[in-house]
Amino acid sequence: MWKKSIDCDPNYQTQAETYEKIAALYYKRGDLKNYAFYMSKMSEAKDSLYTRKKKYNMSELQSNINSSLSMKDLLDTITSASMGILIIILLCIVVFSLMLHRTRKRLIAVHNRLKAEKQSLEQAKTQIKSLKKESAKKSDRIERLNNDIMVASQSSEANARCGKELYLHIKNGGTTVTWTKQDHELCMAYCKIEFAETMAEIERCYGNIAPRKQLIMLLQHLNYDYAAIGRVLGINSDSVRKNIARITLTK
Repeated sequence: MWKKSIDCDPNYQTQAETYEKIAALYYKRGDLKNYAFYMSKMSEAKDSLYTRKKKYNMSELQSNINSSLSMKDLLDTITSASMGILIIILLCIVVFSLMLHRTRKRLIAVHNRLKAEKQSLEQAKTQIKSLKKESAKKSDRIERLNNDIMVASQSSEANARCGKELYLHIKNGGTTVTWTKQDHELCMAYCKIEFAETMAEIERCYGNIAPRKQLIMLLQHLNYDYAAIGRVLGINSDSVRKNIARITLTK
């Protein structure tokens, strides 16, 4: 009775597992005949299971194929329509893009031209400001130079008069004992104008010596003797001789 119920069980997987368990029991008892019988039954159950699964899978596959074909037709129709719509949309996008590109190029050209004109205008304004500043600076500089020239002219005239008075003081037998360095410089500046050739010769021979030493050499060139030069400088004739010798040696 239990054998029939197993054979009638449509679940071949359960049959195969049951036959395998029964075969294992017979194997443990050492009954190899029944073990072989139930192992063959297990193989038949598995074969039936495989056949049924194969039939089911084929049926399902055919159903899926039919369904896929109908879906494919539908998808093809939708795809064709979509492609047409997409092509139209793409054409519209291309046309719009071209129009937008041309408009953008025109706008960029106008913008660049306006930008260049603005930069030129800014540069012109900057140059005008710079020229105004330069003009103001030049005007101030010219005014300062005029003032300096005027002051220098007045100062030069005053210095020339002072230098002449100092030289006349020497010429008339006066001394330079109380003279400052500036007094010597003013006197020699006048002498460079009054005795240009002589002073040029002194500078050529003795170099750029101090104004007091220039005065010593000038007086010597003007045929002042050592005693006279000493009186002018407020020193004795030996000191004059030593000074002249020192100047001559260092030339």
